Amino acid sequence: MASTLRTQLLSLACLVATVALVNGSCIGTIKGFMKEGKHLIGGWRPLQMNDASTVEKLEALAQISATLYNEMSNDLRVYEAKPLEEGAPLVQEAYTQLVNGINYCLRFTMKSLACKNSGNCETKSMQCDSQVYTQFSWDPKANDLESTPDVSVPIDCTPISGSSAKSAKSENSIGQNMVN
Repeated sequence: MASTLRTQLLSLACLVATVALVNGSCIGTIKGFMKEGKHLIGGWRPLQMNDASTVEKLEALAQISATLYNEMSNDLRVYEAKPLEEGAPLVQEAYTQLVNGINYCLRFTMKSLACKNSGNCETKSMQCDSQVYTQFSWDPKANDLESTPDVSVPIDCTPISGSSAKSAKSENSIGQNMVN
């Protein structure tokens, strides 16, 4: 009886964590749970970005997220996942969750490259949070359409002016409220 109740409570906690992630910034939600003392709720764990293959995977997932952002956003600009400056990391933070594959929650930066139409638009940089699911066997070097990563929306993006990435308010989010 106690075991069944414990299992039900754990399932409910995972459901709450998943619903919270679907409705906003995955990094913000995970950090919020950790701040409340609910470490690793829903199985999310910080990912150490200290080897080349992990960084390569995360950068590929950031590029895939940026592509989806461009397809779904009503922003006038076309973005590419890029570090803010030379030598800075593209992905600043990442978490993983094992769920019959791997869920990644990553924070990365994007820069605008051009305008979607032939008009004139100013350059813009953003910091984005994206949740992406991959199969265990996914390899960024392989061109396997059956194991293509699945990006969840919203992709939550915050405009960056100078080095104020942490103090900016969230303004661009595809899949929910979209702002030019």
